Amino acid sequence: MDESGLVLNGLIFLLIGLELPFVTRQPGEISFGSAVWYGLIITFVLIVTRLLCTFGTSVLMRVMSRFITVSDPNPGWQGPLIFGWTGMRGVVSLASALSVPILTQAGQPFPYRDLILFITFVVILITLVFQGLTLPWLVHKVNPRIGLLSSLNKSRKLSFKRN
Repeated sequence: MDESGLVLNGLIFLLIGLELPFVTRQPGEISFGSAVWYGLIITFVLIVTRLLCTFGTSVLMRVMSRFITVSDPNPGWQGPLIFGWTGMRGVVSLASALSVPILTQAGQPFPYRDLILFITFVVILITLVFQGLTLPWLVHKVNPRIGLLSSLNKSRKLSFKRN
């Protein structure tokens, strides 16, 4: 990522920091505790869904390797687990939530807009802080070097044979 991308990311997270007091003050017609609970449930569903997708892709690679040549016919479980855990939310989620209009065409407040923003902030906070802080521990515990290095060596041997 170049410097302009870092500056833009910094500005986005500055926007998150500026919006956070307004979003947490009034998450809509729902109580603060219920809003936090909804945020936790949605975050859990997102993390589990991402893990299932990465493991599903691993299974698909095994099946497809019977019919076509794939980069790694046996990707193992370490890589998909780490890839699934790194699915952190941030800029796109915030942009999507902030794009919800403040008012409807009838001039009424958009229903549950504040709750949508609040849940988005909870998801961003948990995925960036919790998943981000636990990622080094997970990589250390999973120790993916063996599987990833062997597949890297296989691909290097294949690329040298082709040249």
